[in-house]
Amino acid sequence: MNQLLIFLDGKIIKANRSLIENLSPGVVTGQGVFETMRSYRGQVFALDRHLIRLYRGLKVCEIKISYSKKELSKFIDQVLASNRLKEARVRLSVWHDQDKQHVAIVCQNLSLQKRNIYRQGFLVKTYSKKINPEKLINIKSIRYDPFLKAGLEAKQKGCDESVLIDSKGRVIEGARTNIFFVKDNVLYTPALSVKCLNGITRRLVIECAKKLMIPIKEVGVQLADLYSADEVFLTNSILEIMPASVLEGHRINQGIVGPLTKRLQKTYQQLVKKSLSK
Repeated sequence: MNQLLIFLDGKIIKANRSLIENLSPGVVTGQGVFETMRSYRGQVFALDRHLIRLYRGLKVCEIKISYSKKELSKFIDQVLASNRLKEARVRLSVWHDQDKQHVAIVCQNLSLQKRNIYRQGFLVKTYSKKINPEKLINIKSIRYDPFLKAGLEAKQKGCDESVLIDSKGRVIEGARTNIFFVKDNVLYTPALSVKCLNGITRRLVIECAKKLMIPIKEVGVQLADLYSADEVFLTNSILEIMPASVLEGHRINQGIVGPLTKRLQKTYQQLVKKSLSK
């Protein structure tokens, strides 16, 4: 599809690839926040959670939005319906540029990851630059440049994702994911104190782990912890739970998706299914 219908500043308009790219986080100028969500069969999963985080981020940025959560939800539904999209990537952005407020909703057909990638797992590298956590606010800021650069570096090296490390050698998160690992049947993830994003899927995975009675610890994580882990997986709203099979050439669990990761994948998918059936 050469053109999509998007919501921009109160109107649904036709947009070409160039306009959509110019509205992307890290490209658009100003200050603001965004949320990336996933639509299943035309319904956005965990929309309430995303909108709550969006408004929290706007408060941090001292931006007042003209629309209510209910109105934004309606606009998202309109854009999905206008493009006849069912399985879709949904991005909602709100920002200020030269004292003017902007709201954009872009919904694009989701090219689902081939099933074999969930069996093979992602190839992961560490980002070559250390990240100053003080510059990373625990919101989805449109000032996304460090993450774009980390993701691009991974792609250039033939990998799927980059791990961001701070000046103290602590693992923060991935360029577009949160990170979990398993050691001796205990699930670990970087603590929020290292300034990682408290991702929506991150929180849902923690809830799933508690439901399954899997011990979960939010701690300071070193790169060595990932190397010695029994299992490693990555999370975000689009990927859900993606196994990591190789880190810097080191094969994790002999490249086999671990049993705990599989249990969490199944429980998460059941959660999605139950939410959509309401």
